[in-house]
Amino acid sequence: MSYAIKMILVMTLASALLRFLPFVVFSGDRPIPASLVRLGKTLPAAAMGMLVIYCLKDVAWSASPFGMPELIGCAFAVVSYRFSKNNLVSIFGATLIYLVIVNFIL
Repeated sequence: MSYAIKMILVMTLASALLRFLPFVVFSGDRPIPASLVRLGKTLPAAAMGMLVIYCLKDVAWSASPFGMPELIGCAFAVVSYRFSKNNLVSIFGATLIYLVIVNFIL
């Protein structure tokens, strides 16, 4: 068996184990620890904040167009999520608006 196939098998088993392990560990009548509940509430917002910062880190704020396509895309994502409460609409809509501005307007 080749090295690549062995690595794929190991990665598949590790991924499956990590996905199924919480269901095995926290099944039954055992309550979920408070620290995990807290992490479940705070990590999604923290991850989104880090992604926004990562996406905006290379924007040239002092040169034309002064980050306007990025700010318009971010504003659309925030406003569309407030009204639709749909992640996909916000993400795809903001991406589409950003790409249209960058490719056809500027």
